[in-house]
Amino acid sequence: MRERKSLKPNTDIRFANHTGGEMHYVVGEVIGMGGSCVVYDGYYINNAGTRNTVRIKECYPYKLHITREENGNLIVDGNEEARFEEYKERTRKSFDIANTFHQTSGLTNLTSNVFDRYEANNTVYIVSSYTEGSTLAETELESLSDAIRTVISVSKSVEKLHDNGYLYLDVKPENVLTYPETPDLIQLFDFDSVVPVDTDECITDYRVSYSMGFAPVEQKTGKMSQIGKHTDVYSIGALLFYLLFGRAPKATDCGFDVSYDYENLKWNMLYQQKVYKELTVFFNHTLQAYYKDRYQTVTEAIAQLKIIAKYADLPVPFICTGYVSNSGSVIGREKECREIEKWCSGNSKLLFVTGMG
Repeated sequence: MRERKSLKPNTDIRFANHTGGEMHYVVGEVIGMGGSCVVYDGYYINNAGTRNTVRIKECYPYKLHITREENGNLIVDGNEEARFEEYKERTRKSFDIANTFHQTSGLTNLTSNVFDRYEANNTVYIVSSYTEGSTLAETELESLSDAIRTVISVSKSVEKLHDNGYLYLDVKPENVLTYPETPDLIQLFDFDSVVPVDTDECITDYRVSYSMGFAPVEQKTGKMSQIGKHTDVYSIGALLFYLLFGRAPKATDCGFDVSYDYENLKWNMLYQQKVYKELTVFFNHTLQAYYKDRYQTVTEAIAQLKIIAKYADLPVPFICTGYVSNSGSVIGREKECREIEKWCSGNSKLLFVTGMG
């Protein structure tokens, strides 16, 4: 990643609004950097005279040769001005999409609340609400059950985006905000890669970026005609893999004949054998290089995740089977078992069997 010079803490930014007025924000510390942006904590002073904390996203792509002047302006190499304009236009559209999602019933609590879009320093800024929480990249989940529940929450959010006509195309730990109270509620942000689902006639008009390790082949190679709901399905599988093993999947982790080393799960606990079988089924239908070998809808992925969740819940009692060898000192209970069977076949209504062994 190229060196990017962020705005200094306590930098004042004055944005002009659509009525000719002025909005005044103060930039704080950098809290994250994406492929196309730098994100800051910030605040503004409201009419009551108190601080309102916000997040400020600045369009500042790392792939381009961009320098920052002392006054904060971004200066791009002359040969890359057209590409920079593409990034800025994508940021503008990202705001429009995020704003639409937040106003859509069923998506309001699942997407970040963007306040406004401004232009200054020769780039584009998006101001959004400050939400207490941390991204999945920063969160240590306590159990396999929590990981499954979190991915189900992410999947349901992506499913709602699909239902509203859009592909997310950027499922990764850094784009999922979690809450310490529960793994059943998450929030998606960063909609720079979102494209409409039904874009057969103009799919090549979209330039989709990708995150290494969480994007399938068709997205990495730019084969836009093959991108669909199944593309998000791959990323959901990659997200669960990351949560279980602490790394993104590689090519050797994808396919029907892969053997997963579940002994290296993050959590050193005893789980039902059934959970490993169902996890393999899930990965076999998400982490596939060929898009037609995956689940074709997120709904199918959610159904399998719910099966896994049933077996990943530790409080549920289960029998752990093992092999017992005859060492010559094994004492049977054939006689007693025959007596119990005879008793049960009689007219007795009640039978107590006690003991341990």
